[in-house]
Amino acid sequence: MKRLTILMIFVVLVKTEFVSHTDSEIANYNAHNYTSKGITDFTINTQVDGILDQVRIFLRNNGFDPTDLPDHTTEFSVQGIFTHNGRIIVKKGWMQDMRTIARFSDATFSMRPLLKAHVKVPIIIPHLEFGYDYSVKFDLSRRSGGIIGSVDNYRLFVYAVYDVMRKKIKFNQFDTLDIGKINIKLTGKTWTDWWMNSFLDAVTKTLHDDIVQVVNTTLCTVADRIADVINNKRYSVYPDHFLPAYDLNA
Repeated sequence: MKRLTILMIFVVLVKTEFVSHTDSEIANYNAHNYTSKGITDFTINTQVDGILDQVRIFLRNNGFDPTDLPDHTTEFSVQGIFTHNGRIIVKKGWMQDMRTIARFSDATFSMRPLLKAHVKVPIIIPHLEFGYDYSVKFDLSRRSGGIIGSVDNYRLFVYAVYDVMRKKIKFNQFDTLDIGKINIKLTGKTWTDWWMNSFLDAVTKTLHDDIVQVVNTTLCTVADRIADVINNKRYSVYPDHFLPAYDLNA
């Protein structure tokens, strides 16, 4: 039988669906593990790592690292004897270090009946840095300054199906394992108003949600590029031979 032409570009990619997932799903496969169900499994770490090298260049060269974050207005309240209301505005946001993207466990390729290959790649973005200008109004108080923060260990699985005969790939799902731990600190004039903790809780949730959305959108954009290259030029990748002609940044 001819060598399996399988694309394993994991890569974070085409019009995919983001789904919450559990940490217990991390799979461990042995290369060339022939099962009774007619499935042939390979580990494809070398191939995936080669593609990730290209993804890092793509992110840097196409304005994704660093990138802008959206302006946002958030309402919050503090309940006491009376309800106190506040409004937070964050703007001029930026984020960097998407290019720290890496693989955190084995990437696998499973050859199924009908020449369909299922690809599963564990992805981690170990560190993201971000910043914003903020202003907050709470009752009659007004404060402003800067926010500097980080999100650590954003992890997900990328799933794709590759049609061996047609040499076409479809990235059909991203399963989010962990949206990461966020840390923020305020810059500028120090203030310690009694409602500060409520402000920090509200702004932390807002920024975390925004960053997750930007990361997911960026990964889908990269996915579109990967699928275009593979499907239009019909490149193939073998389990034991990364095809050097494949170039995301051409």
